This record gives sequence, C-alpha cells and structure tokens, in this order.
Amino acid sequence: MPKEPYIYPDGRMNPPNTSLYIGLSIKRLAQMRCDGTGPHFVKVGGRVFYFKEDVDNWINQSGRAASTAEIQFKKLSVS
Repeated sequence: MPKEPYIYPDGRMNPPNTSLYIGLSIKRLAQMRCDGTGPHFVKVGGRVFYFKEDVDNWINQSGRAASTAEIQFKKLSVS
C-alpha cells in the first residue's frame, strides 16, 4: 500500500513529503530548487517547505501531452 504524504493544516509539505506527492526523489527536488525549475518554496528557520497549492500549480503549468513528441514541439514553439 503506497504511503500518503503528510500535509500540514496550512498546506505546507517538507521536501520528503513533497517528493512523495509528486513522485520525484528528494535529491531531484533539491536539484530543481537550485536550478529554479521546480515548484515555489519557502525557507523558515533554515527549513524548506512547499505549499501544496504551489506544487499543484507547478504541475499544471508543465502542461499535459499525449506523447513525448508533443512536449518537444511545445518546447520548440515557446523558444
């Protein structure tokens, strides 16, 4: 049975729960944070948190596609 991510009552998730929520490794999530390509995050007392709403918006902004070719076409037409 898959583990469910813990989401604080205010919508925050720490990196392990965020990675579980979106299906990426914690390391990949950290790399995306450094690259500026991941979801918005906040730092509170040196700890990183993501808000579920920001993660959902990031997922939706990535766009949906029926094939890899469609994604490549979208990237070329935006550039």
